[in-house]
Amino acid sequence: MDHGERSRTTKDGRLETQQTPGETEVADMVDVDLIGMRSVAAPTVTDGFVTLDALRPEDAPAMVRAADDGAHTSGGSDEAAGSASFPEERLSLDAALAVVAQAAEGWQSGAHYWLAIRPAMSGEYGGRLDLWPASGGDRGNVGIVVVPQLRRQGLAHRAVELVLPFAFEVLGWTSLVAEMRAENEGAIRLAERIGFERVTDSHPHEDGVEVYAIEAG
Repeated sequence: MDHGERSRTTKDGRLETQQTPGETEVADMVDVDLIGMRSVAAPTVTDGFVTLDALRPEDAPAMVRAADDGAHTSGGSDEAAGSASFPEERLSLDAALAVVAQAAEGWQSGAHYWLAIRPAMSGEYGGRLDLWPASGGDRGNVGIVVVPQLRRQGLAHRAVELVLPFAFEVLGWTSLVAEMRAENEGAIRLAERIGFERVTDSHPHEDGVEVYAIEAG
């Protein structure tokens, strides 16, 4: 993986550009605190078709348009599932910028790891892939949304496959969990194609929610 630059918003509102760690350096950027959350530098990973990297302030207008288009509420889509952090209503530009700042803070604290999904050729904002720790500290959750105009191109499938080594090898999780509505058959098919399997004893109190997991290794 090539070195590159990424931008983040600091707590005082300044925009900083930082070098993105190379493939052999990412593991060295992990800092584990006393409660088990990991502070990690947001990576840039690509397979030449899709790229995952840090959310940027310049993504905010596209995030607003995606929310206006209902990108985060398409319950029947295999490319919009799994994360409570996605906005359910329209975003203002200020709210989108706040999401970008919150994403940067999550990488620093280890509370969550939000990545932008981009077609590798254009580099445009194409959606989000969210990771966050599950209870117990050795498992993680995943959620994904792709903007409507870029769906049905394989971005969701390849983005999840691309993030698995990062989740298992860098974050050290032993499994990754995705929660989906039972009626979202497209998302369930996508999860199964990637290798997720249904967790039979999952969340009986959440009616209509299916839980799928994939194990490391």
